[in-house]
Formats: sequence, structure tokens, C-alpha cells
Amino acid sequence: MDKNLASRWDEEYQRGRYKDEPHIGFVRQIIETLEENPRARAGRGLYIGCGSGRNYIPLADSGLDIIGIDISRVAIERLSARAPGLAGNITHADFEDYEAGMFEYAVSIQTFQHGTQEKTAGYFAKVSRILRPGGLLFLRVNSSSTQIRLRHAVTEKGGSGGFTVRYLEGPKKDLDVRFYSLAELKDLCRGFDYVHPALENVTARAQGGGAWSQWELILKKND
Repeated sequence: MDKNLASRWDEEYQRGRYKDEPHIGFVRQIIETLEENPRARAGRGLYIGCGSGRNYIPLADSGLDIIGIDISRVAIERLSARAPGLAGNITHADFEDYEAGMFEYAVSIQTFQHGTQEKTAGYFAKVSRILRPGGLLFLRVNSSSTQIRLRHAVTEKGGSGGFTVRYLEGPKKDLDVRFYSLAELKDLCRGFDYVHPALENVTARAQGGGAWSQWELILKKND
């Protein structure tokens, strides 16, 4: 487990990160897709980076058997207090600890972007291993078309258009964050088929101008 990253997220959740924010629209698409795939829906899923539960709780409340994990102990404590009935399915853990072929589906919303190009590529390899053949991956990550407002340094560039930044200010100061091109994602997700075409979700910032963009992908691991 990356103790520095875990500590930083502890600080963010202590400051009230995501408190009272509604779940994102991608949650409804996850639920609808699982309803269309009864084998996956009947099996166990893994939510990687469940945080304090704004997106995890509606998934669990829809009747899914979904394990929620996060590297932030504070986030897990907040989630346990907020939804005590779900405490048996949430844990302070790193998904690197999970073994191959354990899950029918996995959810990762804005977690696979934390780290360098090498580190984030490892997330994709790992999630492929923990999914059973035919398993589903629900993924939301930064898009390279994002207009980054905070001061930062670009530390890595790839030929396919993705890049890594290190923030020089703000809540992620001194952390590496990856922004993906669609071509890069297609390469990282070899071994998966698209259930739906990739969607780029663009959100205008309420303050500071510009827009934040995320790719939303629903993928199926090859049998």
C-alpha cells in the first residue's frame, strides 16, 4: 500500500472531501449494465477506491454483492458510520492484496489515475487478473483533454497522447496523476471488449473556468 497516498487521502476525507455530494450518473449505467448481465450481477464485485461511499452506497443498495475497499482508513470509517448495515462488505485494503479470478465485476471510479505511467499500467494488469473470464470492468479515469487549472508540471508524455502531471499546488500537491488518451486506454485494456462505446464526460468548472473530462468505459474480459 502506498502509505503517502493513503495519508493524503486521509487528510482529504478529514477535510470533508465528497461530503454530501450526490453520486455520479455513471452509477446508474453500472446498475443497468449488470441487470443486463445476470451472471455478473449474481456474482461478487469489487469496488476499488470506494471512499466514503457516495457512489458505493447506491450500488450496494441496489442489491449488489459488492466489496468496497479503500486505502484511506478515514474514508472507510466515515462509510462505516454512514451505512453501518454495509460494514461487513467494506474494508481498509489495497486491491493489490486480492488474488486472481475472485470477482465477476470490478468498479474503479477515478482511482486508476493516481501515479506514474508505469504504476497506473500496473492497475490495469492487476484488475485483469482478479476478474474471472467474461467479467465486467466499469472504469472512469481522467481524460487527456482536461483543461488543468492548478499549477503543475508535466512529468511524462506518451506517444499515444496520455501524460502524467505532478501538481505544484492544491490538494494533490506533489502527487503524480495520469491523464489518458483513448488510444492509451485501448492499449491498456487489451484482452477486454467494449460493452458500450467509450464516453468522454465533460464537466464545466463552476469556478476558475475550463472543463474537467473523464473517460467512462464498460468492458468485458475475454473468455
